Amino acid sequence: MAYEDFLVQKDMDFDVLRGEIFIIMGASGCGKSTLLRHLIGLKPPVTGEVFFDRQNLWKLPQRERQSMLLKMGILYQSGALWSSMTLAENIALPLTAHTSLRAREIADLVSLKLA
Repeated sequence: MAYEDFLVQKDMDFDVLRGEIFIIMGASGCGKSTLLRHLIGLKPPVTGEVFFDRQNLWKLPQRERQSMLLKMGILYQSGALWSSMTLAENIALPLTAHTSLRAREIADLVSLKLA
């Protein structure tokens, strides 16, 4: 698992079973956010694979991957935004992932919210 060109974690392997609550904890800079980006489909891993329901998440067509991602949820400790994204991108993210709105419609809605 890498952040840009920096190796953050290697040889990571874990299972989360249906109905389990899974917590990712660690010190600042240890790779928690990078791991989440891989798990929720924001960024493909540089090496390795992410499986969900026994399917390789990043080898699925985008539409199927988005459908798979609707089956999981994330609860942030303090309702945090993704620091690697602009405010507009953070607002657009759930609209892109959970609606069938077109990019132009999403951009218009985000502009209204930020006005």
